[in-house]
Amino acid sequence: FIVQIGNWALPLRCDPPVFYGWYAARRLNLRRSHMASASAIRASLPPCINNLPIFDHDEDSSPRSETSADTSDGEGDSDGEEHPLDQDIYGAAIYTMIHDGESIVTWSEQDVLDRRTNLVQILFVMMALLVNFTLQFLVLGSSFGMVINPLKRHIREVYSKFRSECFPAGAFPVMLAFNWTSWADYPNKDGLCNIALTKTDFLAAILWIWTLTMFEEMKKIEHQARVLLSIRPTSNPYKMVSRDEDTGVFRIKRITPCLRAALICTVVVPKIMIVVFLTIAGFVWLTATDLFADLILNAVALGFVIHIDEQIYLALLPNSVKAQMARTVLWSPRPPEKTAKESEDEICNELMRSFFYLVSSVAIVAIYLGPGQWLFPILPGFNGDIDLLCKERRAVRKPMCIDDSDCFPVG
Repeated sequence: FIVQIGNWALPLRCDPPVFYGWYAARRLNLRRSHMASASAIRASLPPCINNLPIFDHDEDSSPRSETSADTSDGEGDSDGEEHPLDQDIYGAAIYTMIHDGESIVTWSEQDVLDRRTNLVQILFVMMALLVNFTLQFLVLGSSFGMVINPLKRHIREVYSKFRSECFPAGAFPVMLAFNWTSWADYPNKDGLCNIALTKTDFLAAILWIWTLTMFEEMKKIEHQARVLLSIRPTSNPYKMVSRDEDTGVFRIKRITPCLRAALICTVVVPKIMIVVFLTIAGFVWLTATDLFADLILNAVALGFVIHIDEQIYLALLPNSVKAQMARTVLWSPRPPEKTAKESEDEICNELMRSFFYLVSSVAIVAIYLGPGQWLFPILPGFNGDIDLLCKERRAVRKPMCIDDSDCFPVG
């Protein structure tokens, strides 16, 4: 065997042209086989321009096509409900985080805006949202130190002076030892009887209206959270936004899990915190009011804190963003058609929910004016000892010119 190998290799070693010809033929065969394999792989890939693949956006495969079905993420998007975006800074944040974020990640030549424009737009809106949070929390925090606490101190000083002058020291029970002579000569009856706690029925009505206002805000937040959670999930950012070619409306049909969590943490959670803090601040502020004329004015003044987000949206955001938001809707799957029994049950549940809101609002006011004064005391130790006195004083105070005749004599 060794002799045969030597006889085969001997002419190659001794005749260089034969050896190089054999080697060149072998290299040519290997090169041809490699080229054939590369051609087969290249034929299976999409065409490229500047080393970038070009996909065929036909009617069936386009991620923005209305007729496309998301076979990788669930059912198709043929039927659903549209929810317009709120016309405030929170709605603008939802729009820009989804629409501009999707455009930045999946930008193509067909997009209207450049990537840098989308980036500037999302940064501007998020900066406006940060300004909104700063203003709302700053106003709430400053209201305690600059408005509420001085009011509490003033009415406590008035009440303390009344207790020290109209009740003897060490008297028990307190009401039985009331000094009517000192009350007759008490100089600051008007200041004492203008404290909001001296007329609890009127104060309770104002607090109940304020509670209903906060309930309205919480229901808006609940609806917004339900819509965000009802949008179908997807792992493909191309499938989040679709455009209706006939109407030009952009529909946000899917959201990635990370983006959904970011929206909940950025929009829903801060709004809940603001409503809770504003409810507490409103209760304490209104209860500490030292003039009934200011009670309604304070309730109106508290309302402007709720609308700071709308003022920032109207004053700072450009009209182009507002126009884009008007053409964008949140899309959620339409629930299956209900039977007559299911529709009746739904109506009953809504009525029960409304009844629960009614009872809860009344209970919140009652608990705050009762046991709640141990947690948020306005007048520590107040036992209603001035209600009867101020009621009698208001009864004897009558307006001038009762019969509408001239009662302003000259001289």
